[in-house]
Amino acid sequence: MRTFHHARYEIVPTGDVIDGDEAVRAMLTAQWATLPPVTYEAASLSFGEDGIMVETRTVGMHPDGRPIDMLSVNFFGFDEDRLVVERCFFDQVTAGEQLGPAG
Repeated sequence: MRTFHHARYEIVPTGDVIDGDEAVRAMLTAQWATLPPVTYEAASLSFGEDGIMVETRTVGMHPDGRPIDMLSVNFFGFDEDRLVVERCFFDQVTAGEQLGPAG
């Protein structure tokens, strides 16, 4: 949380905006408590004038044995040298299939 000047997450596929230190901390804590064990890898980085784009590969194993292997893109937006937003983009269908209950 200390990396943010003002903590703000925007989850683009769902339209959720989580604003403020307490709200972002609660969202991350809940997310990590419900996700199966996964690892994150920066597959690629792109730098722009006001931010960094990170293509992230999330890999792990669902408790029922299904593999998890998803790509997402995260934009880290800056105001000068201050991190002001993380904006997350991902495929909801893939996330639902890989993270949801067995179908």
